[in-house]
Amino acid sequence: MTTRLTSLYLEQLARILDADIHDLQSFGTLDDAILEDLIERTSAALFDAQADVFKTISMLASFLPPSAAAAVVPKVVPAPVAGFAAGTLGVDHPDKVVAVISKIRPGYLADAAPYIDPRTIRLLAPTVPPKILLPVADELLRRSDYITAASFLEFATPTHIDYFATHIHDDAAILRTAANTRSDSRLGDIVRAVAPARMHAIIDTVMVGDPDLQITGICVLSRLESDLRSTLAGPALDRVANDQLSDLVVTVMDCGALEEFVVVLSALDTAAFNRVATLPILDRSRLNTWRAALTPQLRDRFDLARAAA
Repeated sequence: MTTRLTSLYLEQLARILDADIHDLQSFGTLDDAILEDLIERTSAALFDAQADVFKTISMLASFLPPSAAAAVVPKVVPAPVAGFAAGTLGVDHPDKVVAVISKIRPGYLADAAPYIDPRTIRLLAPTVPPKILLPVADELLRRSDYITAASFLEFATPTHIDYFATHIHDDAAILRTAANTRSDSRLGDIVRAVAPARMHAIIDTVMVGDPDLQITGICVLSRLESDLRSTLAGPALDRVANDQLSDLVVTVMDCGALEEFVVVLSALDTAAFNRVATLPILDRSRLNTWRAALTPQLRDRFDLARAAA
């Protein structure tokens, strides 16, 4: 079965190869670690093949002052080409690149961003002030380009992360971007960098969002360390009404995310767990499916809660 992480990898590979994701479904049988390595090797090979060209562009760019480059580049250089070359330019002339992008319209930068070498994003993303990146981030999220946004988020500093979470008001877009972070440990670092009140607000939006957003949120929570799951999921479930909680359970079961939801449940305290366990929606038609998904320890807790209700 293709996991949600595998689906993310296939989408990223399709982006790199400029291919239809449906043509890459056979790669879904690969182990996730192998697929991740394939993505990194393929991306590196494509960029390395053009290294001499990018070096030439970088050398020529060194003669242009930032204001001139900002005026000329969008007019004469297609955005994908600018994206391909941006990595080399950023490494060779980091101060100049920051000055240039601060003067170029966000739409052009968002067009170029998907084509930047991921290896140089690791070097550049932490060096660009978040205030300069914010308009580009807003544009990427407006386009629902969460993969590109996540590629920058993965290497953002805690200062960047907190700034974006404070100034971007689309909770769903923030959550969907975080969901595209490949590393679970890095996802946890990102969540911890967000002010607790802001993070709780984002999770609250998820709990009452559309089914796709709810599933995305549950999957993100399931990837976090146990203490984060407990801190975020428990209070969020406490704040939703019983009918909303019932709708969430139905969505989780109908959309095939019960396994992820069980991981979230495992971090809940007794009161929060028992509230879910005793929902009337878990009637006979759903009861067997629900119990079968639980670990033996959670199944015992579930049966005790229902017996005491």
